Amino acid sequence: AIILGPALRNGTLQIILAGLLIAWFGFQRFGPARRGESGSRKSLADSARALGNLQYRTRFGGQVVAHYAEYVQSQLRRSGGLHGGLENAEGLAARSGLPVEEVQRQLNQAQAIARSGEETAPASARAIRSLATLLHLVTTPRKSN
Repeated sequence: AIILGPALRNGTLQIILAGLLIAWFGFQRFGPARRGESGSRKSLADSARALGNLQYRTRFGGQVVAHYAEYVQSQLRRSGGLHGGLENAEGLAARSGLPVEEVQRQLNQAQAIARSGEETAPASARAIRSLATLLHLVTTPRKSN
């Protein structure tokens, strides 16, 4: 009787109405339909594949090679303090076991692609692969016979 008395009637009705509206809004869905979780990437390989497709469509292979060359440069300096980094073809050849001419050819090719800006995906992929192989050979200790 106190809740529905003349003094509290308006407040009680407002609280009841607010509760009903909250309950009604809780069971109603507004806005666009939610997307399922199946559209999200599940692994690093899917993310890398999507990034590769994006770079292929935008033709920014030269920039990718330039950024990877910077990464290789930092790894070379971190691993052994190689003076000159990628500019020191003789030091890279000595540490990797490859001929100096081969190392110089790979570095020149990567630098040319990085400077060109727009480059085809296969050429960019070859340059990144050659830099990755060179980095692996330089930073992995070789077994001496």
